[in-house]
Amino acid sequence: MQLRDYQRIGADFLAKRPYALLADEMGIGKTAQACTAINETLLPGERALIICPASLKVNWFRELAMWAPRLKVAIVPPGKVPFPRHSDVVIINYDLLKKHHNSIRFYTWEIVCCDEAHYLKNLESIRCKEVRGGFGVSPIPCSTKWALTGTPIENRPVELYALLKWFRAPGFGQSLNDYGVRYCGAFHDGFQWVYRGASNLDELRTKLEPFTLRRLKKDVLTELPPKIRQIVELEPDAKARKALAKEKQVVQVYGDAIKKMKFTGLSAKSMGEIAQARKETALAKLDAAIDYIKGELEEVDKIVVFAYHTEVIDKLMTALAKYGAVRLTGETSQKARQDAVDRFQKDTNVRVFVGNIIAAGTGITLTAASLTVFVEESWVPGQIMQAEDRTHRIGQKDCVVIKHLILAGSIDGMMLNSQAVKQEVIDKVFN
Repeated sequence: MQLRDYQRIGADFLAKRPYALLADEMGIGKTAQACTAINETLLPGERALIICPASLKVNWFRELAMWAPRLKVAIVPPGKVPFPRHSDVVIINYDLLKKHHNSIRFYTWEIVCCDEAHYLKNLESIRCKEVRGGFGVSPIPCSTKWALTGTPIENRPVELYALLKWFRAPGFGQSLNDYGVRYCGAFHDGFQWVYRGASNLDELRTKLEPFTLRRLKKDVLTELPPKIRQIVELEPDAKARKALAKEKQVVQVYGDAIKKMKFTGLSAKSMGEIAQARKETALAKLDAAIDYIKGELEEVDKIVVFAYHTEVIDKLMTALAKYGAVRLTGETSQKARQDAVDRFQKDTNVRVFVGNIIAAGTGITLTAASLTVFVEESWVPGQIMQAEDRTHRIGQKDCVVIKHLILAGSIDGMMLNSQAVKQEVIDKVFN
C-alpha cells in the first residue's frame, strides 16, 4: 500500500491541476494514482464522479477501497435503480450517462474523472455529448476534469480534439477546422473536410505538455521484464486457401485503401465486403490456430487469446473447453467479467482466457499469463497495444511474448504493417 515514486508524482500532477491528461502507458497504475489524488483532494461534502467502461467499475471500486478508504463509494448498476445520493464517489459507465442525465446534473461535482478517455474521441457520440456537452446537451458541472488513458491517440491526432474541448484548453484553435488544419493535415475533398492526417506534431506535443503526463514502462518499471512480439505464419489448408483467394479478390479492388487504412469514400457495402472477407479468413484459419494454441499449452501454464468476431470466440471456447477456458466479450455481464478475470488469475485449472479485442482489451489485469496470442487483428493500433498490456503490467514477473497468428498474404498481415506506420505518428506526439 505504498505508491511508487513515479506514481506519487502522477497523483500530485493530477491534484494540482484543474484539468489534466494522465497518459501513462498501460499497466503502470493510472487508477491507483487517480484514487490517491481523489483521496487527497476531495474535501468533506464534495463529490467525485468516475466515468469508465462497464467492465472496469468493480475494479475502480476495489482500488478506491484500497487507496481512499475514508470515502464512501457507490457503483451505478444497470437497470431501473435510483442514482446514489449519499456517496462521496460515484462510479458510472459511459453507456449509463444518458439514462442518469438529470440526476448527474443535480450536483456540482468537484472532480469528474474519465477513465479510458479515448472513449470520448468522437465529438458526435452520445457519451461525448453527455460528458462535455454540446449539440443541445449541457455538460456535467464540475470544478476539476481528469482524463486517464494509455492510448490518448488510437489512430490520428484528430481524436484528441474532443478531449481538448472538454478541458477548454487554450491554444488549439477555436474550431475543429482550426485544429484540423494545423495538426491533422486537413484538406477539403470537394465534399467535406477530411482530418485523417497528421502535421506539426512537435508543436502539438509542446502545447500538450503543461497538462499532460506520460511515462513508459521501460522508463519507470525497470524491473518489468521485456515484451517480445512475434508474427507466426500458419500453414493454410484447403479451406484457408479458398478464403485467402477470396480475400485476394477484395484486395485487388480495395487494395490501396486496405494497405493505407484510408477508407474515405468507400461505401458501407464496400466496407462490408472487406469485413466479411476478414471474417471468413479468420474462421478458415481457426483449425490451424487452435492446434497452435494447444501446442503452446504443452509448454506454458496459461494463455490469453484475443479475437474479434463472436463466431471465432465461440469456436475457440468450444475447442479449448478442456483447458477451463473463460471468456470476456461485449455481451458478458459486469459480474461475469470480473469473475472471468478472477478465475483466470487465481484458479490453476483455468488455463485459457479468450477475450474480444475491444471489450477485454482495457483495464483488466491478466498477469497470470505471460503469453498472449492474437487470432485476429484490429484496424486500430491502440486497441492492439491496450490488449497486449493486459499481461505486460505491474505484477508480471516473466518476459511477455505476444504472438500474432496470420496467413501469409492476408488482410490481417497488411493491417500489422499499417499499424506500425500509425504507431510512429502516435509516438511523435506522446513519447
